[in-house]
Amino acid sequence: MAHPYVFGAVRWCQNANFCKFLADKLQRPVTDKESAAGGLRQLCGINSRAELATNERARTAYEALLNEFNQFMKGGQR
Repeated sequence: MAHPYVFGAVRWCQNANFCKFLADKLQRPVTDKESAAGGLRQLCGINSRAELATNERARTAYEALLNEFNQFMKGGQR
């Protein structure tokens, strides 16, 4: 079974609102799950989402990113 962070990251990259958030944050188009995965990897400083299972620094960055996304969805400031 996949690590919960890895599973979550794969799922979020398929979410249209998360793609909009990443596009806003990265200031470039994020139009599909592949470009979303690339953006997530860039923002978390990893080469593969699988690293979220073992890299504590990347997990911390991922958690912060999800917190920013939640604020984005609420219309709040980042």
